[in-house]
Amino acid sequence: MSDLSRSRASAQPQPSSRMPPSSTPPRTVHAAISLGYSPSSPSTPNSTSSTLLTSPSPIHPHITWSTTLLATQTTLQLSWNSALLSLPLPCTTTTPIKKVVHVVDDGCVFAVVLGAGGEVCEAEWSGVPCLMAEPGGAESLVLVASKTIMSEGCVDLAMTSATRHVCVVDSACGVCTFALGSAPTVRLPGNITSVAAGGSHFLGIGGGMGGTLSSWGAGGCFHGQLGHGVHGGGEEWVPQIVEALEGVRIVGVAVGGWHSAALSADGDLYTL
Repeated sequence: MSDLSRSRASAQPQPSSRMPPSSTPPRTVHAAISLGYSPSSPSTPNSTSSTLLTSPSPIHPHITWSTTLLATQTTLQLSWNSALLSLPLPCTTTTPIKKVVHVVDDGCVFAVVLGAGGEVCEAEWSGVPCLMAEPGGAESLVLVASKTIMSEGCVDLAMTSATRHVCVVDSACGVCTFALGSAPTVRLPGNITSVAAGGSHFLGIGGGMGGTLSSWGAGGCFHGQLGHGVHGGGEEWVPQIVEALEGVRIVGVAVGGWHSAALSADGDLYTL
């Protein structure tokens, strides 16, 4: 057989070893990995820890300095000391969970939950193990209190970690800011569609193509994080436009304890 013949023979199609395509669509799995510092316990030295949560639905995390609360459409899981603790669902169970914010204090979890239907629920759970306890003890917490704050119309919410003020944004771009556990205050017009919170203050982004940046909160004048050019203390609970960035289209914000950051549509980063 000539070299040309051998070449042609080797080029003949070979039987495929691959399986025929399946008619079943691939299953999407969402995963969240929580990494953190694990304190000393009787059996383990100081080290880092991790927990893994998988879900067929999207996972919405909310992170504090020591805990992560992971919300799927139908479950709440607290990542705590190398373990996942289940939280019984509060009153907002008629629609899937869209967003959750929380704080942990004195063995209790305080959270505000936003449902996909626009309802807002405030809840408290007890039974968080001591941070020095052995991991893997308690598997679930006890729902102590639960109440509906809004039955519909909420599009976003946030909560400050230090002062525990909650801000709720409604579908008409108005905002209500109130202390956790108290009744919502009077709704204020603000042309705001999304909100983020830091230690004691809020940043809000206006709707439409404008992307106007507004800020408000407690203690914002001490370090200038509200961006209003005033220092020396005080509280400003009415959203005010950050005049230095007026006319700049803001598309994203990040809020810390004493500082603020805003990202423009042009890719510029501004810090306050």
